[in-house]
Amino acid sequence: KALKAIDGYNWKKKVLQAKFAKPAADPIAKKRQSHAGSNDIHNQQSRKKAKTSNILDVVIPLWDKSYEEQLKIKKINLDRAIKQCTSKLDGAKVGEWLKLHKAEFNGICCQFDEILPSPEINGYRNKCEFAIGMDANNEEGNLSVVPPTDCANVPEEAKLLAKAIQDLIRQSPLPVYSFVDHTGYWRQVCIRRNLLGQLMDQLRSLMDDIHHCLNECNCQVTSIYLQKQTTRSSAGSADSVYDLITGSKYLHETILGMKFRISPSSFFQGNTLAAEVLYKNIREWCSTKSNICCGTGTIGILMAKSVRRVIGIEVVEDAIEDAKANAELNGINNIEFICGKAEDQLPTLVDSLPTFSEVVAIVDPPRAGLRKPKC
Repeated sequence: KALKAIDGYNWKKKVLQAKFAKPAADPIAKKRQSHAGSNDIHNQQSRKKAKTSNILDVVIPLWDKSYEEQLKIKKINLDRAIKQCTSKLDGAKVGEWLKLHKAEFNGICCQFDEILPSPEINGYRNKCEFAIGMDANNEEGNLSVVPPTDCANVPEEAKLLAKAIQDLIRQSPLPVYSFVDHTGYWRQVCIRRNLLGQLMDQLRSLMDDIHHCLNECNCQVTSIYLQKQTTRSSAGSADSVYDLITGSKYLHETILGMKFRISPSSFFQGNTLAAEVLYKNIREWCSTKSNICCGTGTIGILMAKSVRRVIGIEVVEDAIEDAKANAELNGINNIEFICGKAEDQLPTLVDSLPTFSEVVAIVDPPRAGLRKPKC
């Protein structure tokens, strides 16, 4: 449309001409092509290997190291972070408190135990998001994608379903969404899974022949949601409504003997078995406390029987509804949930607590909003 409008337009007594530009070939790429010859196959294999490594570096950092080495590296990074935190606290008005803690914990501000390993290190992801785009050999668009075949953290069920949906999209008359001109339909697939292997499929696209696709896939899909995006942002809009196409409204999971329902937009720990280890230790550490402020319903509900009162703060409304339902499902009565941003709700909440209350704030994961101007 722009070309048609500009081409032939009279401007300052001159007629403008507009046409598609053909950029000059990349001289480096041109040189590589001239030297390709008999090494084409070898070069393609090398590029494919390098591409896979680059993707794994982003999706699964430290993937090329043993799990023991990974834990050592993470411990070093955590130790550095705690020391930096201790240094920052030196400038705050907590001198006596910090002095006592540094004396007790060998110069740092808190206790630093050994890292507890995850019971499962492969195929553990219970939520996987797959971008939809052209493969790396297609020159159109600016989003290149590859199958999750080499991602060790993605469960086989999710890979199988992703492959089935990929086949469906390739046969669909609807084009893939382009972030260049913001046209097209197929944009992203999100797959959630519980320990029973049941899958919740969230398609950020239009729907066509999806039932046939899943029947051919032979996956244990319990629900399918469709989310229509109205924003151009690559992350989509948090306000976009999820429409249930078929199946159960919720996915259910059991952690430490308690049952939880999960909505499409609700936060849930990505590694369920590792989450059990985490929550069990938090519950032991907080067993003598009288009040807990937590960011997710799962943690608060699991802690509730060990404390006097639990208050949960969460910005996602669906997650709040899930939390309330989960509390009722597990017979928890000493818990309340507040919908809103933690930085907005905490000041009023803290002021409303009795001065003698001992409060434990559980933030999982740690957020940027914890910095001084916010809390």
